[in-house]
Amino acid sequence: MTAQGKNAVNLSLLESHSAFEYGTADAQRNYNLACYEVSRWFKNAGQEGLLKLIDALNAGGDFGERYNQISLY
Repeated sequence: MTAQGKNAVNLSLLESHSAFEYGTADAQRNYNLACYEVSRWFKNAGQEGLLKLIDALNAGGDFGERYNQISLY
């Protein structure tokens, strides 16, 4: 779905609990996409970026906005 990492993950596919509901046709794909995205993000942002994200969220920041700002594609 990412064309070998060339395209960004469509994060809107992963926004609901039902996207990961055991036994659904898309659950396996969504878990794999989530794993890929978290690994990609952390590789770019590192521990420093993760700590910045946590601080921003603790301060009331918007997850999607800060997540994208800290580690752009």
